[in-house]
Amino acid sequence: MTSALLDFYPLVMESIRIQPEPQRKAHEEAKERGEIFVGVAAGIHNREMYTELIKAQVKVSKNDVTGIYS
Repeated sequence: MTSALLDFYPLVMESIRIQPEPQRKAHEEAKERGEIFVGVAAGIHNREMYTELIKAQVKVSKNDVTGIYS
């Protein structure tokens, strides 16, 4: 990878890991019960904004993977 990519890569990975607090808590609570949480947490009130976040993360991860391996 070039120097610019090496500098930018941690920011990309950080953006992929962003998770709204209600969603993070729902995953943690399910994990404690030995379950896997799938869906949108009840505490997510602006579903459109949440959906936009997920779409942005998918785009970033897709570009990240294709950029590294192409």
